[in-house]
Amino acid sequence: MENVRTAAERSSRQRLVQWKIVATDIVVAAGPPESQQSDYPEDQLERMAGRGSRAPEALETRIGTLGADLSLLRNDHRRLAERVTTMKREVAEQTTAVVDLTNRRTAMEGKVKTLELRAEDAEKKMLPR
Repeated sequence: MENVRTAAERSSRQRLVQWKIVATDIVVAAGPPESQQSDYPEDQLERMAGRGSRAPEALETRIGTLGADLSLLRNDHRRLAERVTTMKREVAEQTTAVVDLTNRRTAMEGKVKTLELRAEDAEKKMLPR
């Protein structure tokens, strides 16, 4: 149970780190705050021609990649859930088979004991007194 909790915490931390990366990408794409932006049109044009104009495309690509990763994870989760269900069904079938075999063995042991007792009785009857 502790391993499951540890794995869940690790998974949560990894998701949090990924979302922090996305948030950082969004902040970078937005550019510096208004107070740090220059009022000169040349500076604005330079900024738009540089990092600012490519950032939305990069961000869209990143969001698309994360969406694709999420889709793959959902498919993996679905396949694993189906596999777990199948394995549970197989375990239940095997457990039933083991119980049946155990019951049959117990019945056979009872029959053997009965035959041994009959054989002893027959031997006693056959022996001269």
